[in-house]
Amino acid sequence: GEWEETLRFQYHYPNAFEPSVMTQLIAELHPLISANTYWRTGVVLKDDEHGNRARIRADREQKLIEVRVDGGVRWRRAFLTTIRNGFQTIHRTIPHLLYEERIPMPDNPAVTYPYAHLIELEREGETEVRPPYAKRPYTIAELLDGIEDAQTRAARAERMLLDRGERGSVRPEAIPPAQTIALTPTPEPEPTPQKQENGWRIAFSVFLGFVVTALLLLCVQYNWWRWDYLDQHPNKESVVGAMVLIIWTGAIVLGIKKWRLHALGGGVFVAIVLLIDKLT
Repeated sequence: GEWEETLRFQYHYPNAFEPSVMTQLIAELHPLISANTYWRTGVVLKDDEHGNRARIRADREQKLIEVRVDGGVRWRRAFLTTIRNGFQTIHRTIPHLLYEERIPMPDNPAVTYPYAHLIELEREGETEVRPPYAKRPYTIAELLDGIEDAQTRAARAERMLLDRGERGSVRPEAIPPAQTIALTPTPEPEPTPQKQENGWRIAFSVFLGFVVTALLLLCVQYNWWRWDYLDQHPNKESVVGAMVLIIWTGAIVLGIKKWRLHALGGGVFVAIVLLIDKLT
């Protein structure tokens, strides 16, 4: 698939998934959104300078958010670092939020390992790790170098030591050192630009309002249909105006999210009816 051969990274929320993380992240990284492509549980970002893209998608049932970065391999890590910095900013604003960064195995992404534990193992001089359920052992450098360079990792490790035990961090011993995830084949919602939402409903309701109103005015003006009550009514224009308002009330119901547009259109047509009556 389009997002299979990618650099992957995950955020796990062991106690409870916080939906606002995704909402705030979309706002935080808004300048990077690709073609206005975001939805309730995900977003697609693009690095215009180097051409890399990233898909960030939340899974509430698994209580995780997964990041996938594609494009040129040389710049994937840098783009992932930008995204991780965005997550770090959001996580620090939510009190008592517990989360854990995890690295999927390159050849078996259903198995993940805690990033913080790998950092500790590297500092202790360990060179290899074999997560439970993994098909083979992995070198620690292989897993860590896959997501960031040594300089970035050293700076992040220092911050982790300072943050140990504070809000937004999870001690490595608090969660099992490896985890396997049952990836459910649920269909991904089609990411559509928000501005186009319900566009067909708005267009149809406006079109219907114009057509029905025009037919009414033509019937009244040219006597295409005889209605004694209307012909003999002393306030014929008021009756016609009321009928127009009823028509546009129906249009408003069809396109409720744009009620101001329909109300304005209804008012314009009422004014036209009254003007025609005065001129004839």
